[in-house]
Amino acid sequence: MKIQFQKLNLENKNYCKTVLVILITINIILFFIGILLRPSLLKIILISTISIVDIILLILILLKYQNLSNNQKDFQNFFDPILTEFFIKNSIEGNNNLILAELKYLLKLDKIKIQKNDGIYDKKIELVNREQFQKFDSIEKINEKNIEEYYIEEPNTYESLFVTKILFPFENEISINKLINNLENNYYIDRINMYSNILEKIIIYKCEKHNYFKKENKLFPILIIINIIIAIFTAIVSDFNIILIIATIFNIILSAIILKNERIFSYDYTDEINEKINQILNYKNSNNNEINIIDILLNKFEINKKNIIDLLK
Repeated sequence: MKIQFQKLNLENKNYCKTVLVILITINIILFFIGILLRPSLLKIILISTISIVDIILLILILLKYQNLSNNQKDFQNFFDPILTEFFIKNSIEGNNNLILAELKYLLKLDKIKIQKNDGIYDKKIELVNREQFQKFDSIEKINEKNIEEYYIEEPNTYESLFVTKILFPFENEISINKLINNLENNYYIDRINMYSNILEKIIIYKCEKHNYFKKENKLFPILIIINIIIAIFTAIVSDFNIILIIATIFNIILSAIILKNERIFSYDYTDEINEKINQILNYKNSNNNEINIIDILLNKFEINKKNIIDLLK
């Protein structure tokens, strides 16, 4: 079974906070047992028993990432792909899925079109009107101090930046053949990584402006970091115990993965936004044959030449 780690919804995050507090308390107990008790059978039994409880608690946290319902909904008109990507991951990460989802979205809005040529791979994707997107003189001029000066609602500033600096940086059209080559050579991934920081800043500005955030939330990742530190010190001060070693390794790996998914600077969204994010994360492919941008963003779209052409038909 393939385990997929995704952003925890608010209910599951609160559950995991409680389990983490218990886990930290248990590790503190293990820490003092390791320091105060001399090597003995009692010490081995105590550490082994508590370590097993430690592993059980870690499994309970892991199950919350696997507890996804089969909620089937159509998200074609949910959010634009860039904002959806940010809501899912709390970041804009370099990946070809985002490129394809944005192309699908722009096609639907008639902001790009496919030229009708005879050859499939020779067909060109054309930007309908570059002037409808905001112009950026230099990316260095966009910073936290002057984002408000650049910010516009329609089309979104981050979409304009994405289209003019990542999708069509130097031309207004591209052949499907060249698009596929660019995807295979990670050309777009490199460009996303180049502009991801400013994209995130503009999106955060939009979220703050529209009151999508409740407040900045740092407690959850802080608990994870504390848990990792205490687990390491507990393993150091305790006598060699294979069950404790397994529990510690499992703890550190799982905590690190969770920390990556639940970034330190993540935010608590409003209840309305949280509900929509949960709908995305609970989404499962329906019987609808139409290619959905959410399917692409959730890695449910296989990237190959045939599927890319089907996507752009």
